Amino acid sequence: MLNFQMSRDDVERLLDMQVSAGRITPQLKEERLREYDMKVQQMNGQQSGMQSQQMYNQTYGINNQQPQEQQVNQKYPRVGPAQGYLNGPEMIGILVLAIALIVAAKMDLGWLIGVIAGVMFSYVGIKVLVKDIKNGHGVSYIPVVAGLCGIGLLAWGIFNLIGSASMKESFETAGNMALPFISIAIGLIIIVGSIISGNSSKKKFTVPVQATCIELRSPRTGHSVPARLSPVYEYWYNGEMRRVTNNSFSNRGNPRAGEVREIFVSQSGEYGYYDPIRTNRNIIGASLLGAFFIAMGTIVVALV
Repeated sequence: MLNFQMSRDDVERLLDMQVSAGRITPQLKEERLREYDMKVQQMNGQQSGMQSQQMYNQTYGINNQQPQEQQVNQKYPRVGPAQGYLNGPEMIGILVLAIALIVAAKMDLGWLIGVIAGVMFSYVGIKVLVKDIKNGHGVSYIPVVAGLCGIGLLAWGIFNLIGSASMKESFETAGNMALPFISIAIGLIIIVGSIISGNSSKKKFTVPVQATCIELRSPRTGHSVPARLSPVYEYWYNGEMRRVTNNSFSNRGNPRAGEVREIFVSQSGEYGYYDPIRTNRNIIGASLLGAFFIAMGTIVVALV
C-alpha cells in the first residue's frame, strides 16, 4: 500500500528496496510510481478525470512504448495488499492468552493450560476456516487440524477441572493410550489434506499460460522466518493482460520476481491459479511434517 503522505523520493527508495529484495519487478515499481503521481495530482487539484490520465500516459511509457500502444487493463486491476486473518484486537487477545499460558505452566495448572491452549487453537482455526470459505478460497487442512486440536484441548482442560478423581485417573490412562494414535491421525490428515488440496486446484484450473511473477506479497500480520509469501502472476490471455493471485502463503516453491512459469488458470478469470512447482513442493513439505507426527506416534505405540 502506497503512503501518499510520503515524498516521491521516499516512495521511490522504498520501491527500489523491494526491487533489490526481489519482491517486485522493475515494471511494477514504475506502475506504482505512476499510481503515486496520479493520486498526488488528483489530491492537489492540478488535473482531474481524463486530462490527468492522458498526461499520465504521455509522461510514462510501458517498456518504452508509445501511449497508444499500451494495453489498458480494465477488467483485472492491480492486486491490492494482502489481508491478514486476525485484526489488531484479536492479535492482542492471542498475545494475552499466550502470556497466560506461560503463567499457567509455571503454576503447574494442567487444566488451565488445556483451556487456554484450547481456546487459542479453536478460535484461530475456526476464524481462518470461516474466512477462507467466505472468500471462496476453499478449505485448508491446517485450520481444520488446529480447530480439532483446540476443541480436544478445551474438553480435556474442562474435564480435568470438574471431573472426579476416579474419572480423571481413567481419563489419563485412556489418554496415554489414545495420544499416539491421535498423533498418527494428525499426520495422516496433514498428508492426505495437502494432496487433496493440490488435486482440487489442479482440476479447477486447467488453462496453461506462461505467467510472469511481478510481486511476492506477504500477509499484513505475518513476520515468519523464512518469510511466507504469495506470488502475483501476470499473463496474456485472449489479447488482454490479466493478473492473478491467491491467498496461499508459503515459504516453499515461490518464484523470484520476474521469473516466468507455466501456471494453470481459469478460462473465466476466476480467483486463484494452479502452480505445479509451488504446489508439489508444498505437498512434499506437508508430507514430511505429517511423517514426523506418524513416526512419533508409531514409536510411542511400539514402546508401550
